[in-house]
Parts: sequence; structure tokens; C-alpha cells
Amino acid sequence: MDGDWKMLWGWRGPHHIQTFMWLVAHGRILTNYSRSRWGTGVSATCPCCGNVDETVLHVLRDCRSASQVWIRLVPSDWITNFFSFVDCKD
Repeated sequence: MDGDWKMLWGWRGPHHIQTFMWLVAHGRILTNYSRSRWGTGVSATCPCCGNVDETVLHVLRDCRSASQVWIRLVPSDWITNFFSFVDCKD
């Protein structure tokens, strides 16, 4: 995966947040989508909204629950770009 990993690991903040960011960047957060691909019999659907597959991007940004948080946090002049980013791995 491309990226500036030195910048991530050089970030001065809690190590558990660095680790979480690494897991997100590598798509390693356990979601219903990934569990369903393993054949565990779990539905890939998001349990919060029930509309789409629960991928990492959906959990952290696109689900109604998550998007309401981001709308309050992201400056209004950045919000369109923030929500238009497309995950290339999906």
C-alpha cells in the first residue's frame, strides 16, 4: 500500500491511535463485510443502517451514524471533498 508511513509512525500522539490508523489504512478493521467473505455466515449488511455492506469506509464515514458526526466535525468548505473520496479497494 502506498503512503507516507514514516509520517504516520512519526506522529506525536497515542500509540493506540497510530495503530488504529494503520489498521484502517490497510483495511484490517473487522467488519461484517470482511467476516462474510470468510464464510462465517454473517451478513455483510451494516447493522446500523441496514442499507449496504459494512466496509471500513462505510463504518468510519458513509454510514448515517458516522456521517452525522463528520458533518459536525469537518469544516463546511471541505465537506463535499470529504464525502466524495472513493475507496479504491472496494
